[in-house]
Amino acid sequence: MTSALAVYLVLLVGVPAQLVVGPLGAAGSPAMLFGFGCFAWWFVARMDRRMGLAGGVQPLRWSAAIFGAVMLCSYVVAALRVTDYSELRSADRSFLRLLSWVGVMLLTADGIDSRAKLDLLLRRMAQAGGALAALGLVQFFLGIEIATFIKVPGLVANDAAQLIQERSSFRRVAGTASHPIEFGVVLSMLFPIALHCALHETGRVQGVTATRRS
Repeated sequence: MTSALAVYLVLLVGVPAQLVVGPLGAAGSPAMLFGFGCFAWWFVARMDRRMGLAGGVQPLRWSAAIFGAVMLCSYVVAALRVTDYSELRSADRSFLRLLSWVGVMLLTADGIDSRAKLDLLLRRMAQAGGALAALGLVQFFLGIEIATFIKVPGLVANDAAQLIQERSSFRRVAGTASHPIEFGVVLSMLFPIALHCALHETGRVQGVTATRRS
């Protein structure tokens, strides 16, 4: 399970946000498509307990169900009132994103069944955040849009996103995100996790020390 979630992290952080599967448009990013797979995996696994997902009461399932129901009601109201079909397409994309995010969330909530797996996932999230931050530093200090050099076979640029923006002679970088604000929010969310891993990663430090002494 942690390996699948690690793949999702790589797709989410390592592939620039503007690269998508051409015919699918904005809904065709690799991370979003993988999220759909996570939702399908979770749904099938809920039908077959032998696939290893946790049972019992899970508050996140109820939270996801309530939030999804609210979003579905909002979508139906928007579809009934819409006069511009471009707005409806935007609502379609938002609902698909929600489905993808919920799939990853539920698979994580029911699939991570031990503290060791959780710690491993947190370390991988911290590593992904570190890589993203390093890319942002290169963009900020050197002014090079490194993310534009990332090419993935089968994917095309959905828009010509400007990953480095200028405001008052100050570079605002986006890393592989779609906007500098998104970039900053993601790093802000990952920073406490990285700090936790740095403060509590005692096992690996002790192992390295013991190896050096031997």
